Amino acid sequence: APLERIVRDVSRAYLAKLDTWTATITPNETPPFGGGFDDVYDGRRDESGRKTQVRKFCCFFSVGFDAAISHRFTRRRERDPKSCSTAWRNKAWYAYYGAAEFVNGGGHLLGEDGKPSVELRVDGERIRVTRDLNSVQVFNIHSSADGVDFWGTNRASVKGELADDAFAPPCVGDGMLEVVGTRGVSDLVAARSGFSHSLRLAQGRRVELWTSSSVAAQMDGETWVLPPSSAVITHAGSIPLCVGPGATRNLRPGLETSGGGGGGCLRL
Repeated sequence: APLERIVRDVSRAYLAKLDTWTATITPNETPPFGGGFDDVYDGRRDESGRKTQVRKFCCFFSVGFDAAISHRFTRRRERDPKSCSTAWRNKAWYAYYGAAEFVNGGGHLLGEDGKPSVELRVDGERIRVTRDLNSVQVFNIHSSADGVDFWGTNRASVKGELADDAFAPPCVGDGMLEVVGTRGVSDLVAARSGFSHSLRLAQGRRVELWTSSSVAAQMDGETWVLPPSSAVITHAGSIPLCVGPGATRNLRPGLETSGGGGGGCLRL
């Protein structure tokens, strides 16, 4: 029975650590903000009286084309729930919006002047966001968009990105995040197929991102339109993670604990 199988798998599992992260988002402008921020605003303000939202996540945060695709799907589901009532229908809609993005998309991270509208710093170091990038993605768990590993675990770095000796093997419990830049749907398809990975931009413990134009954003699958804002991502502690049988990514065996503690990372 399914329940018996779940109980059996849990009894054979081990505990590891899963990092959690806090994103503090502060719009640049005074009210009204628009762009969807008011839909997710939690009532906080910073010292200058500006609205500030503090949100926690475990998996990923991104701005750009991938969030735009998810946001279009979310709006579709809100308008017509019956059209998104099964897994295959949902995947069909994602494929539709992905195809539309491939044909007509681009420029998600560009301002009206054609220059990049996103500034990125990781551990205080400014990271260049080039004009050809259509998404900046911040990962703790390297699986998004139905299982895509944009970082490309165990793939060698290529010219123009973070060198192999400049980062540690990604891990869900090491207190660090990985940041990549993706050009568009073609990069997503290549990463899904295992032919390549997105541009590795940085690895670090603190990520700061500024946007000068409104852009689609998502956090652990929840989407909204982010107005010109600053977003500061910092470590918020860790929680126990129950690791069951089967293939794993970004977990290290041999650090199992019998109660409450944490394990580390596996590079497959």
